[in-house]
Formats: sequence, C-alpha cells, structure tokens
Amino acid sequence: MKTPSQKIAAQIKSLGNEVMAIYKEHNDQPTGDALKSITEKREQMETLNTQYLEAEEAEKGKDAVKAHLDRLENPGKTGGDFAREPGRPQIKTLADIVMEDEAFKSWFVEKAKEGGPAGQFRSPSVQTVSLKTLVTGASDSSAGAFIRSDYDADVALPYRARNLRDLVTIATTGSDTIEYTQETARENNARVVPEARFLTDAAAAAPESGLTLEKKVAVVEDIETWIPATRNALSDAGQMRQLIEGELRGMVADRFEDYIVAKVLATPGILVQTFVTDKIVTGRKAQTKVEYTGLAQANGYLMNPQDWEDIQLMRDGEGRFYLGGPISAGAQTFWGQPVTRNVAIPQGLGLTGDLRTVKVYDREQTQIFTTDSHGDLFIKSISVLLCVARAAVAVKRPAALTQINWS
Repeated sequence: MKTPSQKIAAQIKSLGNEVMAIYKEHNDQPTGDALKSITEKREQMETLNTQYLEAEEAEKGKDAVKAHLDRLENPGKTGGDFAREPGRPQIKTLADIVMEDEAFKSWFVEKAKEGGPAGQFRSPSVQTVSLKTLVTGASDSSAGAFIRSDYDADVALPYRARNLRDLVTIATTGSDTIEYTQETARENNARVVPEARFLTDAAAAAPESGLTLEKKVAVVEDIETWIPATRNALSDAGQMRQLIEGELRGMVADRFEDYIVAKVLATPGILVQTFVTDKIVTGRKAQTKVEYTGLAQANGYLMNPQDWEDIQLMRDGEGRFYLGGPISAGAQTFWGQPVTRNVAIPQGLGLTGDLRTVKVYDREQTQIFTTDSHGDLFIKSISVLLCVARAAVAVKRPAALTQINWS
C-alpha cells in the first residue's frame, strides 16, 4: 500500500510527463492555450510539491515515534535487530551493506589468511547503494520544470551620430512653403571720398554700389517610413511597440540629416575647394576661400568619419602624426575649427563655412501614427506604424559655405 507521500509523488510525475508531452508536441515553442496549460500544470506541481514535503515529514515523524516505542518495549534489541524482525522493512546501514557484500567477504578472508597491518589493505570495489529517482534541476521532467530562465528586455539598437541640428539654425513654420530673400550678388564700390572743392568736382562724388536680391522658396518635405506588426505582437509583447517606435524615430532622424546635407550640397552658389597637395592643405585652403571669396567666417568643419580618420593618421617624413597622435588626442579641431563627424556627408566630401546660414524650418515634429484600415490589414489583424517628420531647408547665403573635395 502506497504512503501519502508516494501517491503525491506519482501525481507530480504524471503532471511532469504531461508538461513534457506538450513541449514535444509544439517543438519546444508552445504558445496560446498550450502555454497557458503548461503554466497551470506547473502551478499544480508546485502545490503538490509542498504537500509532498509535508507528508514526507509526517511519515518520518511517525517512523521515529514507532522506533522509539519499540526500543522501550524491547530494551535488549538493537537497531539492527529491529530492522531484521519479520514484517519490518529491512533497513541497512552502510556497514551492513559492506559486510554483506560477497566480494568484500572473500577479500577479507584472503587478507585474514595473509595477515599484515590493516592499514596496508586495499579493498575491492563494493556495489554502491541504489537510489530512487534523483530530483534534479538538469531535467525538465524533474525540478527543471519549476525553473524559469531570466529575460533581459534590453535590446541594443544601432545608433549613428545625429548632430547636424546643433550646427544649423532651427526655426518653425505653420505653412508648407517659406519664402525668403537671398542675396545672389554684391558689388562694393565704397572708397574714400575727398571734400568737394567746387560744385562740379567729380572726385567728391560717392561711388555707387549694388546688390542683387532674389526671392527663394523653401518647400516643406515629408520624411516617412513604416513597419507592419500583428495586433497580437503589439499586445502580447509589452516592449514591442516601444521598440518599433524608437527605431522608426531613429530611422527618420537619420534620413533627415541625410536630406539636410544633400540639400546644402545641391544649392547653387556654394563655393568649391578642389584637392591641393593633401587633405591638410586642402582643408586650410577651403577655410581661406570662405573668408576671402565668401566674405564669411567659418565656424567648423563637417566631415565623414573616414575622411577625418585619414587626416588624423597622416604623418610626416619621420613617422610622427601631424595632429599629435592618439596620446594627445583631445578636442576634435582642424585648423582651429571644431570638427563634426557625420556619415550624412559622403566620404570624399567635406563642408566648411558659416553653417548657421543653413536654416531648418520644422513644420511638424516627428510623429507616430497607427492604423489597420489599409487594404485587408484589418481582417488580418495587422497594424501599420507610420513615422512622419515634416520640415524645410533653406541655404540663406550659399557663398558662406565651401564644399571640400578631399581627392
């Protein structure tokens, strides 16, 4: 007849087998009702395990009391005698197991015949004690069924430098177009004029200068992208919506910086510095062109990281770094101006000048829209997350900027 603890153990084993069968049926990836069933069965196993421990403790207590009573009733008998009484379960000590082992008996007889110190004896291997099924966390059909893996919800996402908005001028607009005036030509004939000596003294006449102005229009552009996701994915995975929205905003921000650079480089009237000698010389001449030809003051360089790396690794004839090398690398400056690295500008090109003359008009900040009303998305339980940013870019004074050709 089974004890209460044995009955409970059988129930735990049965539930464990049912859990393993569900895992096997779903290729170790149960979902929906199957996952719910596993959770329920594991909770039942946890409850039964508590009951099992209580029952086992009670049985041990009962056996201990019974053995104590037997000793009181039969003071001449030892624990080994009780164990060998008819009707009692045979309880053997480790010494009993060793002394009754046939291999040990024959070895002991031989050694007794040979004589010699017992300390020099080397006993043969003795059959070990047989154990019941081991409860282990290494098996999903045992304690492993109760062990749940930890989950780290942090996802490392790609991130590129987004720093162009720190260099240009930012404004807002409430329209889809912005009109502005751009100076396209400037003629400065100012000179020192002497005091007139007589009414018709032409030398005392002030010279005329001139400006050519042109109306320009900056058009608001939309930068958009979208990602589809099932309704279940957005509902069941709590972090999925946050992850998708974060990635969408990052994608739009990256493409907006690409758009700013492309708009500037395509603007008619910006100056161009061709390659001269090497990149160090070329970069310095570009700054001079901004000041001398463009009549502006450069406030920085915009470079692709690859081009800036080439400049930093340049060495003189003795192998010394021109820019100081890795030990002295501090502030990122080139010919006294800060360097901004950004992959938005293509490798092989650079930009310097008064970058504040580039103006960005924000029409709408980046927004996320969600819908399932497109086509047959609704009946398929699919939602679309759309990210949109709207802005316009104007180069107010093209001559204040110089494009650098690094080769």
